[in-house]
Amino acid sequence: MDDWSSLLPRERLSRIRTPLARLRTEANNLFLDQDIPATKLANLRASTQMPPAERAIALLDATVFGSAKHGVLFGEHALYIHNSWTVASSQHRGRIVVPYDQLATMTFEKGWLEIRFPGGAIETAGSGFSTVQMLALLDALQRSIRTGSDVDDPVGEHAGVFIAPHLVSAPHRPSDDVWPQGIATGADASIVTPPLVRRWECEIGGAIRSSPAIARDFVIVVVTASSGTQLVGLELTTGRRFWQRELPMLHWTPARSRVVIACELVFICGGGYWHAFDLETGAPRKIDTAALGRDVRDQLVLADVAVCDPASYAADPAALAHASVTPGTALQLIAANDRRRVFATPGLQARAPSIRIIDHRGTHDVVG
Repeated sequence: MDDWSSLLPRERLSRIRTPLARLRTEANNLFLDQDIPATKLANLRASTQMPPAERAIALLDATVFGSAKHGVLFGEHALYIHNSWTVASSQHRGRIVVPYDQLATMTFEKGWLEIRFPGGAIETAGSGFSTVQMLALLDALQRSIRTGSDVDDPVGEHAGVFIAPHLVSAPHRPSDDVWPQGIATGADASIVTPPLVRRWECEIGGAIRSSPAIARDFVIVVVTASSGTQLVGLELTTGRRFWQRELPMLHWTPARSRVVIACELVFICGGGYWHAFDLETGAPRKIDTAALGRDVRDQLVLADVAVCDPASYAADPAALAHASVTPGTALQLIAANDRRRVFATPGLQARAPSIRIIDHRGTHDVVG
């Protein structure tokens, strides 16, 4: 563990901000830096009694109506917490201060509407975070404080059964039946129930969140389990698990958890960021989009990108006006709803050994 007191102020600031920026989404009430509403900041400063000289890096509003009288202020030196009556223990209601050097070694456990730790709690009601998501945020913050990296180590196997997609092993044979029954549609029932044979099944402990992505000898799936959301790499022919990786809690939905495979990397988009993992090992590969403006990052969340050799393709009904599809080049999308504001979502190069992000300031090589 790094010595927190010996770090430069700039390094401390970065270690606090990085996991918060990665876990912030439109679905929660977490605000960063200049995006913190002044009224919320004033209310929570008063409730938590944060010192006037201390800078607020982020604010988590835990109120239903948005007053921010209860919640968490992430300061430069500590967490400043104010809990409401929803916290189970009366001793944990009101104001709590947790210095970061103490936070780094704390143990946490889930309550009903709170996360508990020795001597205190953090309520989640009204924050937009579930207790699982809040636990993931605190865990990422702890890792960042201790080591400077908020990326988790590979997770172990989880109990449960996931049945792998059925693979066609026989030719299609037309049927005389019609479907739906009793409706003269002429629909061929064999299309609905083709002659498929189950090839394998895999113990995976969760439900699939999006269509699997297949590349070379791998099947990549996004799985929701009791402990959170995971990205799992399976062997195509046998279903054997190669690796499993915990994903950050970023309000994953089927529409926003599409897996993209390109250049021997697995990409998934969430919270305004692309997250990349090695196809064969699941090891994380850092992609830094922090330099992009917030508007551009928001566009990344909307993008539904697919990659196909020799060209890249993408579709975003809400924003797509023009797609530049050229083999070996990045794919650029331009927002159709406002011609004055031109954005670009990430395009994955199909043939080149690098990945590029195009934004309104130019092209950036982010993986090479």
